[in-house]
Order: sequence, then C-alpha cells, then structure tokens
Amino acid sequence: LHLLGDAGFLELREHLAESGTLEFWSRLPSLSGAQTIFSVSRRALGKSTSRLEVPVITLRVTDGDVTLEVCTAPFYLGDEQAYSQSIPELASTEAQHIAVSWEYVRAARGRAVYLFRVYKNCTLVAGPITVDDSCVHFGYTDTELHFPTFGQQYGVTPLGLTPSAFANIHLADIRLWKQPLQSQDICGSMTALLSGSEAGLQAQFPMGPDDARRNDGTLANKLIGGLSAD
Repeated sequence: LHLLGDAGFLELREHLAESGTLEFWSRLPSLSGAQTIFSVSRRALGKSTSRLEVPVITLRVTDGDVTLEVCTAPFYLGDEQAYSQSIPELASTEAQHIAVSWEYVRAARGRAVYLFRVYKNCTLVAGPITVDDSCVHFGYTDTELHFPTFGQQYGVTPLGLTPSAFANIHLADIRLWKQPLQSQDICGSMTALLSGSEAGLQAQFPMGPDDARRNDGTLANKLIGGLSAD
C-alpha cells in the first residue's frame, strides 16, 4: 500500500488493547519534512488549546529524525512536554519491519504506567521505555480516542482537529496484537503468512497486489470476524 502523502491516510477500525503490539513493514522514500508514520489521537483538546498537536502516541519523522512520542497527563493538562525519544535506527529509506509494543504495568495516582518497546527487523532498538502518568489507558478510554491511523496525525487548526503531517510511505502486512510481543516472537513470524487464527491476533492486513498504490478505499482484515480499515 502506497500512501501518497497528499491527504491520504489509513485508519484502522480497531482500538488498541490495554497491552499489545503493532507491527508492519514500511518504506519511506524520503525523510524530509514532517511525516507521521503512525498515531493515535484524542477526539478533544486538552486545556492548552495552543498546542500544535494532540496525539497520545505517535511515531513520526521530522527532517530526518524519527521519534516516538507518548502523551503524559501533565502534558495533556498543559504543564509539560510529552515524553519523546529519538530512534535513529529507524531513520532509513530502506524497507524495514517495525514493531511497537506497549505493556500496562500498573496504575499510579489514578494514571496508567506503561512500558514501551520499539523493534526494527525484530531487534530491540528502543526500550523498555517507562511512561508514568500516561494520559491514556488503552482499552478503557477508547471513547475519547480516534482509531489508530497510518500516514497522518490530528493537529489543532482554527477549524478544530484536522488531519496533518501526511506521510509518503509504503506499507505492508499490518498486524495488531492484544499482547506485547517479544523479539523472538517477532522474528519467528514477521516474514510468515499468518492464518488469521493465531492466539492474541487482533487484526491483520496483509495487503496484496491490488493494494500496491492507493490513497483511499478499504482494506480487508484477514482476521476471522475482524473489521476493515480505510
């Protein structure tokens, strides 16, 4: 699937589980400008409406630098910056397999504590990253969130929240799991064709030749009973 970077993006129809993994193959022809690889955004603004962005989690490129950003409660209330970590290993125009996992650890002061890990070609390149006071508890605050999207993030404009930071990106074999996968799990299946009945698999979009170049339409979820993406 080729998202052309001109108002085109892919939205999954599944919210993220409390703990889980998102994995996919990708290739960015260019690392210039601001491009969002993947994001989950809130449906409403926090108290600080002057902020330029509102994703609760985003993996994005900014002038060659790839970063993972996770919203914290103080950030959402306007008190501090979001958690951000640069991942230089992902700054490549070559095809690569990326997996982002999140693990719910506990609640502290009424907020979720998460461990995040990022893998490239099944090798850990970032993490475990501890995020205290997360501004979101996946699986419990879904009504406050947009569905996960590839190729854009929602930004603040005079018209409200609108898609922005579109990516020119090639995507393949998107998989969403209800469990945080380990390196050995990712290595064992990232090049395999799944049946769609694997334990813990929440959604699977293998993407065939008919999906090679498009910026609209619907992708079929190969998980039995799963929802499509568009």
